[in-house]
Amino acid sequence: AYRDRLVYPDSLIVVAMAFNAVVMVANFVGQKPLAIAGLIISAGSALFPLTYLLTTLTTEVFGRKSANSIIRMGLFCNIFAAVFVYK
Repeated sequence: AYRDRLVYPDSLIVVAMAFNAVVMVANFVGQKPLAIAGLIISAGSALFPLTYLLTTLTTEVFGRKSANSIIRMGLFCNIFAAVFVYK
């Protein structure tokens, strides 16, 4: 029935997409060198802390269940990408 459908706020969907995009990009560019203020680090190391920020914000605003769902979605998307990138 229509009343049983889950309704997600637009802001949660935006956070979920941002989290997934950051996780995917961080894994694909993980070993590319990035120079920041004379310090050379991997691009993945520079991007990955954003996932912690997005996860914490999701937990505080939407609850732990939503945050866990977003993390699982990122995991499955990474596994899906890895299967298609595997040589």
